[in-house]
Amino acid sequence: MSREPPADRASNCFSGRIADSGYFGRYSVYRVTLAGGMKLQVAITHSERNGDLFVSGEEVYATCQPESLVVLGA
Repeated sequence: MSREPPADRASNCFSGRIADSGYFGRYSVYRVTLAGGMKLQVAITHSERNGDLFVSGEEVYATCQPESLVVLGA
């Protein structure tokens, strides 16, 4: 996940705003609200203890490989 759009806007690039987040030491979980109202949950592992965290309301861009996507039912 990034604050800047990727140079290659691949088909698996989602833009939205951080709705909420949880910090769990080695990783954080973010819920991102996409433009159409859909929610995307993103888990990020921290490589450093003082990693740069995203805050609620911040615009972000999430990218992933097709095999990494998991679609959950409502």
